Amino acid sequence: MDFQNETPPASNSFEWPPFVVLLLLVVAAMVGGAIGGGLAYGWTTMQGIDLQALINDFGENSPRNERDAIRIVNLLSHFASFTLTSLAVGLLVYRKRWISYFMLEKFPNSTVLITGILFIIVAFPLVQLSYWINSQLPMPIWATDLEKAAEEMIKGILVMNDPGEFLLNLLIIAVLPAIGEELLFRGIVQQQLQRALSRPAVAIWLTAIIFSAIHMQFAGFIPRLILGATLGYLFYWTKNLWMPILAHFATNAMQVIAQYASGGKLSQAELEKPDGANWLLGILSLMLTLGIGYYLWRRKSQRDAETERLSDLDRSS
Repeated sequence: MDFQNETPPASNSFEWPPFVVLLLLVVAAMVGGAIGGGLAYGWTTMQGIDLQALINDFGENSPRNERDAIRIVNLLSHFASFTLTSLAVGLLVYRKRWISYFMLEKFPNSTVLITGILFIIVAFPLVQLSYWINSQLPMPIWATDLEKAAEEMIKGILVMNDPGEFLLNLLIIAVLPAIGEELLFRGIVQQQLQRALSRPAVAIWLTAIIFSAIHMQFAGFIPRLILGATLGYLFYWTKNLWMPILAHFATNAMQVIAQYASGGKLSQAELEKPDGANWLLGILSLMLTLGIGYYLWRRKSQRDAETERLSDLDRSS
């Protein structure tokens, strides 16, 4: 689908060039990452924990205090790298208009909310099929080693023996990434690429590529690319950042809930990656995803046409 160009809320004030905003975001992310790392190091030092040793030895057999320590480290690092970075750039560039720029002024109505969540749910089998496709691709040894290290970390974090661990995991795996990553990727990167390129579809897919690559998990590159694109289209069609935030939260929360409900019997691989390729379900998922997407696109087109009509009436009066 091709789309007309749209920009963030107009203003008579100076508009920062999009690539300047993106460069500023990169610098801010580096500073935010350093702040997050410093906070994590400072907190573990105060707790008498060797952070590097904790990371090196961490796994599903690690005791509760080490699991919680890793969770706090992830919380501090992610909040500073994504949420804090995005808000700082938004406030600097758009000042009092930052909420409007991020398109957070209004919560979506029930129709859009239900349709958007359904859009993500029906796309899930397609994402799972893409995991299988991704797993058939050869990976270099260094990428395999990175993947194994990440999987050990996730296995340890997903050990939940009581409601406290479950709620903490919901916070660091579902809530924080949904807010921070959507502010950064859809709220800033996608909108600025859209301004620069005047091609929303290109901006959506470029942002999805960056979104997937930044996770540094190569066995999941294709599914995260698809997820990033669905979140990007959801944002573009609804013009409301709450939608990809809620959809992102739902996607991650389902995995945490499934793991907790199973009593820890599911591995990360079982949560995300199917044993084989279910092509029939994948094709059905694709068709339903396109169908709901078409509905959202038509709804957006009708809304844009009505806005244009009202603008023409105002100009002629």
